[in-house]
Amino acid sequence: MFRRCFFFTIICILIWSCSLDYKGAFGGEKQREEIPDTILYNFKHVVVEDNKKLFQIEADEATVFKKKQETLLENIHFLEYDKDGNIVTEGFADNARFHTGSEDAEIWGSVYFYSAREGAELLTPSLSWKKDSKVLQADPKDLVRINKDDGSYIQGRGFLADLRRKSVSFLSQVRGRIVRNDEEK
Repeated sequence: MFRRCFFFTIICILIWSCSLDYKGAFGGEKQREEIPDTILYNFKHVVVEDNKKLFQIEADEATVFKKKQETLLENIHFLEYDKDGNIVTEGFADNARFHTGSEDAEIWGSVYFYSAREGAELLTPSLSWKKDSKVLQADPKDLVRINKDDGSYIQGRGFLADLRRKSVSFLSQVRGRIVRNDEEK
């Protein structure tokens, strides 16, 4: 009888001494922000306006962090359409971080865009997009190259494209070639 009461007492002490507060087990707030809310595979996001597709983004994987208001994308394919449904811009990249609050983005890893409107492709290791100012920018250390369909090209470091002003600038190591219409490639 004593033995049974002793084991019962030990078991009760062990049970009551256990805490059901698991907050400490998951770390602080910062650590909880690093845990994704959702991971989607074969992700596809399409934006439609007036029953017409404006653009779509496809990715092998999309990892959503609601508290940080960001989505990480891997192996991305981007398409932009004109009002007639024709592809006007197509792009690829290894990775992207999309900030859902501001709609800003960082894109990195073999970044490639082709604009049918401009007849040009852009190649760089990374880019960032600021929605409010409509600015596309590369890290100053990254080499950016723009190749036109006519054989012209420009490349340099410190790339900045202001889409409101329709201007492109480079800060350093700029070089290129302009092909006139009467020149052969």
